[in-house]
Amino acid sequence: MSRFVNPVPQFWLDNGEVASSGLIEFYENKNFSSKKDTYNDIDQTVKNTNPVKLDGQGRMPPCFGEGLYSVKFYAYDNSALDKKGPLQWSRDDVDLSSGSGAHIVTGK
Repeated sequence: MSRFVNPVPQFWLDNGEVASSGLIEFYENKNFSSKKDTYNDIDQTVKNTNPVKLDGQGRMPPCFGEGLYSVKFYAYDNSALDKKGPLQWSRDDVDLSSGSGAHIVTGK
């Protein structure tokens, strides 16, 4: 049985503010030195940038992948060269398998 995942998640910073333009980086599972691709479409033909940038409301674009990932979520910092602000959280074992029902995806 698949788990329900919010199809339009909104991300928040540790201080309670909306994570406007926040950044979500994807890596090989349990290997934060090796980035792993995600895709804008379920057929995995259009790669997302890595990190994926959230919109002004803290929502991410469509994000599909295959298998397990490690993920880091950063606040946005316009003054930083890489635009990464403070790390908000990181997780291992994030399942983005397109058939599992546990992928991160947003819709309109």
